[in-house]
Amino acid sequence: MADEQAIVKGSCLCQRVKYEFRGQPATTILCHCSVCKRLTSSLFALHYPIAQSNFSITSGQPKTHNFTHPAGMDIEAAFCDQCGTLLYKRVEAEPFRRSYLVQAGTTELKPGLEAKGLWVEAPKTELWVSQRAPWLAPVEGAEQKPEF
Repeated sequence: MADEQAIVKGSCLCQRVKYEFRGQPATTILCHCSVCKRLTSSLFALHYPIAQSNFSITSGQPKTHNFTHPAGMDIEAAFCDQCGTLLYKRVEAEPFRRSYLVQAGTTELKPGLEAKGLWVEAPKTELWVSQRAPWLAPVEGAEQKPEF
């Protein structure tokens, strides 16, 4: 069983901006939308939705950029102004309105932490599968959503 009060830490590549959150991510989301692709310079983004009340910046201060997603939702992206690492996004749309979408690759969650209940398994939801690269297979068992 996961320790609901466990502290998970993360940072940007240069370690200038560091953060932590309490508890285990409730879910894992894989997004294939064009915005996530551009923000991460990849074909998808892996997010951990974390309640804003459980998240804090512990060192440095991320720079933010606000924009509107083509689907109409307002997004604030937080990144390190030194190395450019995207750390998290804040989305003004349900069900994520009171959460940060923490970029999974910036956390210290890694294999070996599963004994402490802090390893999140494969994504439970894939968003914007209509924009998924055709050679990427769906994640087995994940809910497949054509858009948001």
